[in-house]
Amino acid sequence: MKWARIGAVLTVVGSFIELVVGVAELRRERKRVPDPLTVLY
Repeated sequence: MKWARIGAVLTVVGSFIELVVGVAELRRERKRVPDPLTVLY
């Protein structure tokens, strides 16, 4: 039970870190290249 909970927490933390890294990369790309989404808005 304990290990399953630890695994679930690690999965959530890992996906959160991936999300943060993805957003950071998107922001970096947006500075270089105009994003189609920002053009639409």
